[in-house]
Amino acid sequence: MCLIVPGRPAYKRGEVIDAVLTCDRGDLRVKVCSDDGCTEYGLGAAGGITPSVLVYARRPGRYRIALLSGPSVLDSADVLVLDDGDDSVGFVTVFHNHQPVGGLPSGLYRRYWHILHVVRDEVGIAGAAGVYRLHLLEHVRHPRVRVGEHLSPSLLAGWAKLVEDGYVFTEDGGLLNADAVGAVEEVLRGFSSLAVKGVIEVLTSPWAHPIQGFIIRRFGMVDVVEEELVMGLRITREVMRVNPSGVWTPEMSFVNELADIYSSLGLRYTVLDARHHMPSDAFMHKAYVLRRRGEISLLFRDPDLSNSLSFNNNHETAEGAVRAVYDMLLRALDAAISSGVERPIITAALDGENWILFSRYPRNAAAMLDAYYAYLERMQDAGIVETMFPRDAAATAEEVIRSVKETSWLGGYRKWCGEVEGQCELWSRVGDVYRVLREVEASGRVGWRRLRAARVGLHHALDSDYWWAEFWNPDYVGKWLDFVLNVLGLGEDLF
Repeated sequence: MCLIVPGRPAYKRGEVIDAVLTCDRGDLRVKVCSDDGCTEYGLGAAGGITPSVLVYARRPGRYRIALLSGPSVLDSADVLVLDDGDDSVGFVTVFHNHQPVGGLPSGLYRRYWHILHVVRDEVGIAGAAGVYRLHLLEHVRHPRVRVGEHLSPSLLAGWAKLVEDGYVFTEDGGLLNADAVGAVEEVLRGFSSLAVKGVIEVLTSPWAHPIQGFIIRRFGMVDVVEEELVMGLRITREVMRVNPSGVWTPEMSFVNELADIYSSLGLRYTVLDARHHMPSDAFMHKAYVLRRRGEISLLFRDPDLSNSLSFNNNHETAEGAVRAVYDMLLRALDAAISSGVERPIITAALDGENWILFSRYPRNAAAMLDAYYAYLERMQDAGIVETMFPRDAAATAEEVIRSVKETSWLGGYRKWCGEVEGQCELWSRVGDVYRVLREVEASGRVGWRRLRAARVGLHHALDSDYWWAEFWNPDYVGKWLDFVLNVLGLGEDLF
């Protein structure tokens, strides 16, 4: 394998571009091309990692460094060179960290990934253990890279409950206690400390991750969404000790009246997908104000950058993983600089854990995360990018739009209703149970404690994780729908 990995995707005019060449071939040559033409020189036998290739960035433009052997081009890498007077590009990163509540009506836990992703050795890096601890360590390692972390209220509540109770009983007869408690408490306190110190920005969300736009349009569940948002805000404030201004929209399932709901709760911005939500006359690289009765700011994520990190992460070597991150950032920078937007802002928004966990090579996916921060850090030091908290990027919004496209990050809802047989039929039962709940509430026959328990049961059943095609769990959803009816005194066989 032969790879060229430049020190960063962009340089300023007058800087020296440095690139490391990794190659197990001999008789190597390097060819450097720019608007000034091409130069070529020999390296001889490399036999591993050669010293850095150094190229003087004489003028702005695109430079290409190619590694040759005989007539073959073994690898090439492009580098952007900017004028030393160019403004920096804003760069926003939001990681979405979520785990479902996982508990059954019995109090036993069917899923306890919120614990396993802290304590289990998932990335093969000493001291890192689970992926949530990895994120925490990366923030400690790169504290000057400003990042938004959505720690879902259900995840935070699960951590806090374990720390308070000291144990968790699982459906399969397991017991998680002392070691798990200590590890989770360390991660929980670590994230809270970073948030309070201003190293990261924490976003909130509805507490149990409902597909908000879908359930509002299909069932009119505005009351459920509002209730879950209030609960989520309370959990985030109490556990993280911060007052969030940003809200993560689960599955980016958005309808325009969510702007009114969010703003009524003091939430000032959310992040949506440029490909599926953004109006056709808008630009991905700027923030907007969505104004209705209330108003919020919108950031539109770069789908190429976000999805490339999310899904292009199966690299057999760490060097290949780092080079992949380089290419992703280069494309994102090039698109932003050529967009015509004054002071453009790039937004990356994606899962925090799954893209690392689902990689065939989690250790190298973890290397991608570190490389991502390292490249941003170097470019920030050079004045090429300015990493921004999402709240600060959202505060730049001036241009007003009246609506966005109403959909999810996938451009529809088949993943949760239609991809697997029986999904849509179970949604019909959800609608029936919700209708009964509202009728019982209106009748006044049931006290507020039982109504409260029934509503929380419905929240569990609506968690999108259990509806996602690959993880669809009708038994879990059904148990919580039965619980709602039983709490109301109506029995599970009402329908």
